[in-house]
Amino acid sequence: MEQQHACVCVAPTEVNREVDKLLTTMGLDVEPELVPLRPEENCKIVSCYYNVADKVKRDGGKIHYGWAIWQSHYLCQAEHHAVWEDEEGNLLDITPREKPTDFIMFVPNNEVAYKEKPIARVQINTTKNPIVDHIIYGHKVIDFLGLYETRIDRDRASVPPIVMEVLGLPHNPGPLRIVLYKREEFFLFGNKETNKCYCDSDKLYKNCHGKFYKHEMAAYVQKITDEIGEPPKPL
Repeated sequence: MEQQHACVCVAPTEVNREVDKLLTTMGLDVEPELVPLRPEENCKIVSCYYNVADKVKRDGGKIHYGWAIWQSHYLCQAEHHAVWEDEEGNLLDITPREKPTDFIMFVPNNEVAYKEKPIARVQINTTKNPIVDHIIYGHKVIDFLGLYETRIDRDRASVPPIVMEVLGLPHNPGPLRIVLYKREEFFLFGNKETNKCYCDSDKLYKNCHGKFYKHEMAAYVQKITDEIGEPPKPL
């Protein structure tokens, strides 16, 4: 549904230790490629599937699915992505990004195709701080709730009211996102689990919100499933 709050990710230039660990976690034995990024006219941010489909109609070639690899100072992630493949097999990323870059690190994987439902990102903690694991868990919950989304067209999606109430939007967050944002800010200010919790309880984080982070997220998910059931599974 959206990228991480307050996280600046860049494309690695080589397969470093963190990237190798991420690929191993995903069970992928494919060599990543550095694919040039040249945004084309009328292409929209976070619309890679539709951007490439339009280009295939205009210029031939085909869509190539895979994973774009991004790295920040505390996590490494794979984001499902689509690039354009020309008739000679060359790959080109035509989808603009909020932060311009000349290339992306791309792991080809046509076995995972987009079918009108969001595909969860895969993230690993590249620090020794367990708060990052709690942040990643929050991202997994948000990606899970993305399965309730029904695509109307390339620019619009329908989300059940109860999901919107709990989740909100990145710029207008609901209670679940607020919890996640507080945890991210707590970490980004240099805190560890042995610091006092962000809720001003005078307890250490590990004995407060750090102890019950899964239960906290599960309560919001339960509120949704109690009202509308489990989300439909991708085809």
